[in-house]
Amino acid sequence: MEQHLAHRLMDQLARRGGLHRVPPAEVIAPSGDSTLFVSAGIQPWREWALSGRPERAGRVGLQWCVRTNRLEAAGAGGIQTAFAMVSDVRRGRIERIRYFEELLTAFQAIGLDPRRLGFLTARDSAGRPLDDATHRALTRLGIPADRLATRPHRMSAPFPGGPFGPNVFVLVDHGSAQVPHRGCTPGCTPDCTCGRWFHFWNCEFLDLQLDGAGRHEPADRPLVDSAGGSERLACAVLGRPDAYTLPALASVHAHVTTMARGDTAGTDTAALLRRVTDHARTAALLLGTGVVPGGKRHGHVLRRILRRAFVAAELLGAAPHRMVGLVALAAAAHRGWPGFPPVPDHRLAMVGAESEAFAALLANGRRAYRDLTHGAAGLTAETVFRLKAERGIPLEIVLEWCRRDGRSVELPDITEQMALEQRTSRVGYAPRPGSPVPAARRPAASPAVPAAGPSDSSPRSQS
Repeated sequence: MEQHLAHRLMDQLARRGGLHRVPPAEVIAPSGDSTLFVSAGIQPWREWALSGRPERAGRVGLQWCVRTNRLEAAGAGGIQTAFAMVSDVRRGRIERIRYFEELLTAFQAIGLDPRRLGFLTARDSAGRPLDDATHRALTRLGIPADRLATRPHRMSAPFPGGPFGPNVFVLVDHGSAQVPHRGCTPGCTPDCTCGRWFHFWNCEFLDLQLDGAGRHEPADRPLVDSAGGSERLACAVLGRPDAYTLPALASVHAHVTTMARGDTAGTDTAALLRRVTDHARTAALLLGTGVVPGGKRHGHVLRRILRRAFVAAELLGAAPHRMVGLVALAAAAHRGWPGFPPVPDHRLAMVGAESEAFAALLANGRRAYRDLTHGAAGLTAETVFRLKAERGIPLEIVLEWCRRDGRSVELPDITEQMALEQRTSRVGYAPRPGSPVPAARRPAASPAVPAAGPSDSSPRSQS
């Protein structure tokens, strides 16, 4: 379903915009990129996008992406670690009204009524719109004023030193004027966070560059980068705000739910179920691509993802080795998706080996926990610190052990101690609270860092 809708949209965009269909690249980022994995559909096309070689003006394709910058939030709020992105990239300066007319017609052709859409454009600190061209184009196309809103100014710049420009969010109305969401008013606009508006698509008009004095000027090689996650696109078309109800993820999520012991209706439990589901798919994608769990770079990311899934499984009452079957199921659920390679048996065996190592770590940590808490009614921050620093036991696991044993927890002190531990790892040394810092150990002052170039990160979605 998700893949079918994505391909239908790409067919529409290619036909209406004269775009070239491009097959997906592998998820490992090209050499020299600042990320380990491809994190946006335009990323593998950098050389083509910035070159002046004569070729078709645009490309469209489906690209698997992996983003780990919000790994802790994976499974909550629509955040996904691995997802397939539909990207439409066009070179040259394009008239806004022509572009949006093609995009809205393509959306309508796959069942997404433009009358359900809303748009968020940029505004400055005084509240004035900064993308008048988009606002005028959408108004001329018949988008009502109550479907147009603005958000704080952010520029998008997919390539360092390349062109940049305003980003437009495209949202779909999942609610009804008669059925307000979360107590909001019926007439809320697309900038409302009540849950009625679902962000599924971005349009980035990269038509600016910096001159020698750091001022904005028209870009020599402008681009339009338009993209959205395939599952978020399917949710928009089908009127579902939850990607875990779509076939590919739903099959894995249902199996995870059967593994969990006890009540799975609570908010925390629901997040754990989704974390396991999300990480099983990401692990399947990386293993199929050839990444091996390890201590460095891509392997370290995969091991971290597996460990987070093992922790969530343990909290759900499931044995870590059940992840082997879940990874295999996730790979099977995405069989036939372009760019999602199968996972051979010897790679699945690596998941089993990682789960055995994690089970041994928990067993040793459990013994240390019993020794450290013997005769104590509660858990101290020092005990948590030692279990994590010396035994590698995550805080979530320690707190769950305490809950099962009926021990009290000094959570504020624990939080403060964990913050101290983080500072210790960053500077290589940290004294105990109240003790002076030797001059020789004080970290040197950091040099001034120049302001980062224009960039954009969506507060609403992973699309």
